[in-house]
This record gives sequence, C-alpha cells and structure tokens, in this order.
Amino acid sequence: MPLVLVWLISFPLDAAPTLTLSYSGDSSKPVKKAKISMTDSDGTTILFTDGNGQVTLPTTSNTYTLSASLAETRSAEHTA
Repeated sequence: MPLVLVWLISFPLDAAPTLTLSYSGDSSKPVKKAKISMTDSDGTTILFTDGNGQVTLPTTSNTYTLSASLAETRSAEHTA
C-alpha cells in the first residue's frame, strides 16, 4: 500500500512557517519523526517533525525544495 502524506504549511503573520504532516485519510494521525530536508541556494537544512507531526521551517527569502523521508524506500517531495 503506497504511503500518502498530506502537507499543510501555515504562515501566521507573527511566527515562522510551520509544516504539518499527517496520513492521508486520517488527519488526526500525525507523521512523527519524519526527516525533512530543506534545500535552497544557501545549502540544505535537515529538520525532523515532532510528536504532533509538525516542524517549524527556518525563514528564507530564497526559493526552496522540501523533501520528506520516513525510510529509504518511502519519500515525498514538494517545491515551494
């Protein structure tokens, strides 16, 4: 069965952007400890989701690519 991740990025006016990962079909089930690679022209930053499936993204004015990985054979990618 393929793994489908739901990406939700929120941009509050007074806080850094937050990415939330949850399983498709069950948004109440967070994806914990997912490895997030954020790559821009300044390099790559490695982040991990917390127990709520959330990670706070560092601020950047550059275009970036996010890659999420749960295991070697399971990954998802999104460009913002």
